[in-house]
Amino acid sequence: SVPAAIARRAFATNSTDIFNVHKDTPENNASTPFEISPESMKKLEKIISRYPPNYKQSAVIPVLDLVQQMNGGWLSLNAMNKVAAILEMPEIRVYEVA
Repeated sequence: SVPAAIARRAFATNSTDIFNVHKDTPENNASTPFEISPESMKKLEKIISRYPPNYKQSAVIPVLDLVQQMNGGWLSLNAMNKVAAILEMPEIRVYEVA
């Protein structure tokens, strides 16, 4: 049995559609490591600085682009979660854009 909090997180925006769920794979799951180097963090901060502080979530597309480049051309679950944390936005909002 999956805890309710985890089950809710797995569903996409339309939670009645049981086909919109993240399926863990060995290379993309909640324990897949993803870290941003200090050099890359400086690049991200430069991108984010183009937006007013109360609109930094607007940087989601260029930030996702840079993170995807850093991650070998794809966005893992933890990479998207890291973007959500940096931009202080709900993870689901990042998933919707990605």
